[in-house]
This record gives sequence, structure tokens and C-alpha cells, in this order.
Amino acid sequence: MSTSRRPHPLVALAALLLLAALTLAAAVPATADAASKRCKARPGTVYKDGATRVFHAGSSLYACTRLTPRGFARTVRLGPWSRGSRAVSNGSYVAWARRWRMDDERFDNIWAASIDGRRFLVDSPAIPASGGGSVDIDTVQRLLVTDYGAGWVTNAGHVALAIGAPTSPAPVAIGTPPSPLTADGRRVLVGSFPGVPAAQLAATARLSAETGETDDCGGSMTHTLTVQPPGAPEPVGVRWTGGAPISPEICNL
Repeated sequence: MSTSRRPHPLVALAALLLLAALTLAAAVPATADAASKRCKARPGTVYKDGATRVFHAGSSLYACTRLTPRGFARTVRLGPWSRGSRAVSNGSYVAWARRWRMDDERFDNIWAASIDGRRFLVDSPAIPASGGGSVDIDTVQRLLVTDYGAGWVTNAGHVALAIGAPTSPAPVAIGTPPSPLTADGRRVLVGSFPGVPAAQLAATARLSAETGETDDCGGSMTHTLTVQPPGAPEPVGVRWTGGAPISPEICNL
């Protein structure tokens, strides 16, 4: 009478974990290629320049860059991606609006990160709270990004700014925004312009960043976001000062 031996439960578990790891590795782009000094072409590319490529694959957004200490290309996962999402980059930072679908509704939440994967905005509603009010949902008409900052205009006419490390003083108005400026964490609602076509308002949006005394271990940075509604004699917006990004590889943080 022949008998068969069942594998030990721990051996069977190890085999399953190994199979899962191999499957995951096959689905995710390599995080580094020690032999390559370029980011290869990939489907789903949303941004590329001579040193950086941002692309989506499956349900994730990635950034590949050769702006590394040794100059070799390195790919990191920035965060989640879904159908209908959009992203912008300046080669150093990436902002993206991840599209959510719930029943018959569509809405976007905002993410932002440096190309090495350090996030400063995670799954934030497109409309910041203002004056303690409730947060509604909306989709993004235009998205802008600069170093350590992101701005956007929604399809309902809301304009918002987010910065990486807000510090005192509070956001300062430029011109006369339609309502008082109130910071909501790292975000501020610059204003709501429901009577203006979103595309027309978005076309006037300008986002910039100016560094103060700063180095790779910190400092200050001031972000400015403005729009100019039809008939307005001058742009309106916000100026917000915060901390500058820190390089962990140089500062050993």
C-alpha cells in the first residue's frame, strides 16, 4: 500500500509567498537598473525630458530618473493611478489628479511628490475647506506643478494651492480674492468663481516658486498662484511661504 507525504504547512506557506512575490515583481517595473543611464521608453508616458520619465502602468504611477548620485536610472512608484487620472511634471516634481468613480459620480483627489517618491500631498479632495466649511467633491480642469508646490482649477470654478511645508506667516492675498483665505493643512482655497467657464479661468492660472535663503538641508520657499477672471483689472490669488525641500541623501536624514 503506497502512501504519500503532505508537505509541511510552513513549507507550503513559503512556496505560496514566493509565488506571490514573483508575480508582484513581474507586474511592477524594476526599481533600478545598475547598467542603464537612461529611462527607457514606456507606454503610458505622461511626461519626459532628457533625464526623467513619468508613466503609469496598471494601477500605479511611476517616475524614472537618472538624476541620482551615480547617474544611473532609477524608477520609483509614486502612488495610485486609475482610468481618467491626469498628471503634470516639471522634471523634479509630479502632481496628479486621481480619478474616483462612485456610482454615477466622478471626482478627483490630488497627489503630489518629488520624482524620488517623497510625497507632500496624499489623496486630498480637490476643494480645500474654507472657513471651517464642509468639503465638496469636484473634478480638475487644469493642474499645475512647481518645486514643492501644486495648484489646480476645478470644473466648478474652484482654485486651490498646496505647498510642501507650510510655515508662518499664513497665506497672503494677492488682489481681492472672493473670500478670505483660510489654510486647510497644506492647502488653501484661493477662491471660487462659479460664474466663469472653467476652461477660461484655468487658462489664466499662473503658478511659481521663489526660494529664499536655502540649501540642500532646508530653507524657505514662497509659492504664488494667481488667476484673472474675465473683467478683473488684475490677477487675484495667493502668496504662501513655507519650508524648502530637504535632500535626505545629502543631509543624512
